[in-house]
Amino acid sequence: MNIYITGDTHGTIEAHRILDNVHAFPQLRTLTPEDVVVVLGDFALPWMADEREKEIIAGLAAKPWTTAFIDGNHECFPALASMPTANRWGADVGVIAPNILHLRRGRVYDIGGTTFWCMGGALSIDRAMRVRGVTWFEEEMLSRADEKRGLEALAARDFTVDYVLTHAGPCGAFPENNLPYYYQNDAVARYLDYVYRCLAFRRWFVGHYHKDHAGKRIRLLYQDFVRITPDSDGGVYRDSVVFHGSSRVRLGFTGSRYPVANDDSETEET
Repeated sequence: MNIYITGDTHGTIEAHRILDNVHAFPQLRTLTPEDVVVVLGDFALPWMADEREKEIIAGLAAKPWTTAFIDGNHECFPALASMPTANRWGADVGVIAPNILHLRRGRVYDIGGTTFWCMGGALSIDRAMRVRGVTWFEEEMLSRADEKRGLEALAARDFTVDYVLTHAGPCGAFPENNLPYYYQNDAVARYLDYVYRCLAFRRWFVGHYHKDHAGKRIRLLYQDFVRITPDSDGGVYRDSVVFHGSSRVRLGFTGSRYPVANDDSETEET
């Protein structure tokens, strides 16, 4: 069993990274039903319920592995809330398909004996250019219930987990990952900073910032993949594949759907 973690896939824009881009992610050829691919937010499916989205969801559902994701800030939260619930890896998940699962906020999941605390959400810095209830939803921010649930789940484990999966990152990690100071205005980041100072963990993985950077304890992921192989000690973390994609993928969108990305990226395997 292997768990692969990558950054935001932005709905129909970059879903190919985890669907069929074997040049960037050659492990796609060999993944099994035991393997899991995790997206660190801005999965953005479902949203428009158009034919392209249905095609991508059906394509992922037909794969042998499980695709799991935390929510980001660019999600259709009413659609996520409407998904049926199941218990998987010791906590509740939203079910888009039997092998496409939403890892919900504040839960701890035990995947193959390795524990992951998950917390989605983040502030959209482009919300002024969006349409409330269409391309931006207030649920992007954490509720008091989300915050309470997250802390209670960690307290039940003496504030110790193997890995942390979040969309936003804690403020304390911004300097070491060269992130702009204005991201500290995010209330989600401030909440995560409290968790960061209380929690014992091996490694923390963050999406959201459209940047690949390995800090001392926190790794930003966008187009990189990392692999965790669960074992009796909670899992082995190792870099697996680096994907060098187009730098022209835009941050967010201002209309009713995501923009179309250029399909002229180059890939390099390491």
